[in-house]
Amino acid sequence: MSPEKRVYLASEQPQTMVAIHSVPGWDLYVVYEGTNPDTGQPIIKAFLNPLVGWIWFGVVFIFFGTVVALVPSLSPATAALRIPARAVPTERR
Repeated sequence: MSPEKRVYLASEQPQTMVAIHSVPGWDLYVVYEGTNPDTGQPIIKAFLNPLVGWIWFGVVFIFFGTVVALVPSLSPATAALRIPARAVPTERR
């Protein structure tokens, strides 16, 4: 892993490049912050984010669930039509 600070000629702005190591259980981010002015030693920060893979799994799961929900059913849709029967007059005796 090699985090670094870059300075681009066009903008003359420093840009921090983060090193990322991903495995199914966690993501490790390593950031180079610069050098300590007192000692001249580099300042490196590391961030461990557990279970990031489950977020991506959830995104894929929701995507495929949406695709399944949008597929029309294979059987044709039928609806029952109910018409009220007319009242038949009864004979009075």
